[in-house]
Amino acid sequence: MVFGRLSGRNKKDESIFLGAPEAEAEALPNSRMPLEKVYKDYSNLIDGLSNERFIVVGRKGSGKSAFAEHICQISQGDSNIHAKFIRQGESNLEKIVQFGVEAGHDIEKENLYKWLILTNILKLFSENKAVENSKDYNLLRQFISRNSGYIDIRESETKELIRRQGFSVDINYLRRFFSSKMNKSIEIKQERAPFYKLIPHLREVVLKVLNSDIERENGNSYVLFFDDLDINFDAKDEATINSLISLLRVSKDINNEFFAKNNLDSKVVVLLRDDMSKALSVYSSDTAKIFSSYAIPIKWYQDEYHMGDDEKTLNIRKFINDRVKYAFEIETLNFDSSDPWLSLVEDPFRGNEEAPKSSFKYILDHTFFRPRDLLLFFKPLSSHSYKLPLSKRDVNHLIGRYCDEVVNELKNELSSFYSSDQVAMIFNSFGEMSSFLKSPNQRSIPFNDASKIISSNCSGVNALSLLEDMYYRSLIGGMGDNGFVYFKHREPSTDTYEFDRSQGVIMHSALKIYCSNRGYS
Repeated sequence: MVFGRLSGRNKKDESIFLGAPEAEAEALPNSRMPLEKVYKDYSNLIDGLSNERFIVVGRKGSGKSAFAEHICQISQGDSNIHAKFIRQGESNLEKIVQFGVEAGHDIEKENLYKWLILTNILKLFSENKAVENSKDYNLLRQFISRNSGYIDIRESETKELIRRQGFSVDINYLRRFFSSKMNKSIEIKQERAPFYKLIPHLREVVLKVLNSDIERENGNSYVLFFDDLDINFDAKDEATINSLISLLRVSKDINNEFFAKNNLDSKVVVLLRDDMSKALSVYSSDTAKIFSSYAIPIKWYQDEYHMGDDEKTLNIRKFINDRVKYAFEIETLNFDSSDPWLSLVEDPFRGNEEAPKSSFKYILDHTFFRPRDLLLFFKPLSSHSYKLPLSKRDVNHLIGRYCDEVVNELKNELSSFYSSDQVAMIFNSFGEMSSFLKSPNQRSIPFNDASKIISSNCSGVNALSLLEDMYYRSLIGGMGDNGFVYFKHREPSTDTYEFDRSQGVIMHSALKIYCSNRGYS
């Protein structure tokens, strides 16, 4: 590409790129950090999804989308694995349903999800190399092609289709396939019919084609990933809550009652932010059971971190080492092959040889223990030249920049649960807390004082509920009488941390630095 050729003329010395915060960017063929070169399933999601589980839950930036992109990349090189995304950002299903209502075409969300899952599985099947030249399935391909606007949903395009013809789809080729390949008829006389009337027939078709001899001989597998579900999500909007609950129920039903019980090697996987899963789990009588039975959490914190074991064995250290190794090799820089981190950051920092923390822990203690944190932290290295390995002075400079970036992302996450005015008031409260903690010998804030700060800054918000939510998000933590610190993102595998009013309130270090740098305190 033209920009690829020109970029070499402006190359900076020792400018390295450790990855993009968005996995979708790394999955592009021209990415500077190709996901396929560095991705490893450290969270063991492949094994986790090999049984009944189908929901991947994790904080934003924990690697949900990266995992799905990895599977889709595998499918491009393996003719027996077929995978694709259904992204909320592209389809905006909630708005599609709402637009249909406004246009006089009311539909049930659960039927829309069933249609999308069944037709997209058929689309993957029709693109399978084993059947792409088979005339037996040409009618099926024609059906999918004729109705592509209702299968590969794009908000603006699908809205136009709904405006012209509602939710009616062309059934001619499906009717002919039913007649010629299944010796059955579809009892719908019209050329077009509402999509939901075809759902029982589509289940029959999927069952037939995935049980066909050619499928069994080739051992094909199919997976659909629902992603970007936080886009347009509003915890205060009952419609968006119900839409996601419908998706979970439909996915559970199709995975269990259709795919599993018919021994079909197919799966629907839902990628969900942890704060959204928490909101959904208490909303309906069955959702808590769904998450308990079918969710896999992504958690990067390991007990070994606190125990002081070899840092190189930590998954988060392995994650960044994989990228440092690749980046240094691409830039033809020398590095420590046994532990690439040592070529990126001084350890110990020069002049701080007796410090209790390694450089890795010093940096990680300013983060939320996610891959995205480290990519945001080292992002400036791709546009500015730094002397490597980084000194403590350089690291402190990067900490300030990282705090700005990560807090902006946190504000975006909060916008799904609070209004813009409430988010501003919450950060005013954090600013006042930060000032409180600057007092001599003030290591934490008593609960009553923290509650008063919230009440004075956040009108219309329950102080206890807000503090509990901020604790769950690890924006604040607790400090016991013995000085031990409790943060949710550093919760050990053998314990569950809950907000405790008897503990003092402390702020996450990134938030505290942000408030100080931005003049909140």
